[in-house]
Amino acid sequence: MRSNLIKAGLLTIGLVCSMTNQACSKKINQVITENNQAKVTSLLPNRGYPGQTMTIVGTSFGSDAEKVKVDFGGIVLKPTSVTDKAIQVLIPEFKGQSDLEVLVSIDGKPLNKQKFEYKEREGVSPSSGGTRVTNSGHLVSSEMSEIRKVRGYGPFVALKDGGIFTVPEGSVDAYISRDEGVNWVGVPVLSAESFSMWTPTVTVALDGTIVVAFSNGKELKPLKWNKTTHSYDPNAALPTYTVRSTDGGRTWEKPVKLHSEWTGMIRDIVTLKNGAIVVSTMKMLNNPGRHTVLTYTSKDQGKTWAASNILDQSGAAGDHAGYMEATLKELKDGRLWMLIRTNFDYLYETFSSDDGKTWSDPQKTSIEASSSPPAFKRLASGRLVLVWNRLYPEGKTDYFRLGGDSNLVERPTIWHRDELSIMFSDDEGKTWSRPKVIAKNHLHAPSTLANAWDSTKWLSYPHLFELKPGVIWLTTGHGGLKIEFNENDYL
Repeated sequence: MRSNLIKAGLLTIGLVCSMTNQACSKKINQVITENNQAKVTSLLPNRGYPGQTMTIVGTSFGSDAEKVKVDFGGIVLKPTSVTDKAIQVLIPEFKGQSDLEVLVSIDGKPLNKQKFEYKEREGVSPSSGGTRVTNSGHLVSSEMSEIRKVRGYGPFVALKDGGIFTVPEGSVDAYISRDEGVNWVGVPVLSAESFSMWTPTVTVALDGTIVVAFSNGKELKPLKWNKTTHSYDPNAALPTYTVRSTDGGRTWEKPVKLHSEWTGMIRDIVTLKNGAIVVSTMKMLNNPGRHTVLTYTSKDQGKTWAASNILDQSGAAGDHAGYMEATLKELKDGRLWMLIRTNFDYLYETFSSDDGKTWSDPQKTSIEASSSPPAFKRLASGRLVLVWNRLYPEGKTDYFRLGGDSNLVERPTIWHRDELSIMFSDDEGKTWSRPKVIAKNHLHAPSTLANAWDSTKWLSYPHLFELKPGVIWLTTGHGGLKIEFNENDYL
């Protein structure tokens, strides 16, 4: 009883009230009324397009739909669902984009108004079945399903026994699922006192050995960028490591350090048909400061490693300059193909014919891309699939640029990260299908020069995992997207 009085705000009244019992009773009834007053607290989403379901969140709405009216920009709507804390309506059709007022009335009494940003209908592919908004706030095709129980955001790899293996960002543990990602069991990999696995990537050797490559956040020594000399502190460090397990992840060997220099990010590790393992990583060089890409190759299931030549972009200067965040795939002719993030408005490519020991000079591809890394995978069908941030949002031909001062990067560069596109190749990357938008930001405000560094808005750093032939997971390091789709829906 005492806790109920406190919640209603009545205990205080009871202690200070020196009025007659009748007066106190009136005061208590007033507080009860104020606490039970209907109120709108938010709209979910608060920006959108016609045909979407919008949930009006609040308190004390009751459950009688006949008493509820919703005025949406001058159009009175009949709710599709009413509970005490939520009213659902379908967003009506308007012409043009504008800010509208949403006003709820309960039994004829208007509540507080809320603002809604009305947008004309957006599209993603495939669009025949309509679109919907994910739990992460992204617009996707209605055919997609969310995989919210999946541990972390990838990368994921299939084990020899059919399990799914992953190492979440910043963890010292790995996780294994035996039921297609519904439940996960943690297994310790490293000591939390000495390690934190940043940007982990994982592969399974031909003999079943699990190999994880990562940079060690526990050994981080900051860049301390100097804007005058366009260089960084020579003591800066973020080492690259590998660690392996030969018993399905139950126990792990001592990790192997590949280099001590600053590792911007590790994006890929692959097992080749001949058994070699190749990891793509980065190494910061100085004076001026810039990123470079290189690989390490192991011919003994991850016990020992040999470094490749360093791919160093001429003229690069800046803490996000140079060749960065490369991904790898083995072609059917045995060559390794590397796609590289650049600041040149295109992905660049290089090839190796000796299992990653040496690489050709990087050249521009025909794939326009913002300064953001792609996800690149061979599917069970034999096709190659690419998911990436295109140079411009679909339908646009311009976008703001960052840098040009040799501190971020030596040239003005596009960092479009508002939507992800997908395309396929049936001929080893010689030609590609028409790009289709697979997911885009919806509940976040559009990117501008002013909010360009708000990484909570980004939809980028994708990972792809083929759960079974033709069924693909797409997850993102930025944006928190976790969806499953069918390959055939995008061909």
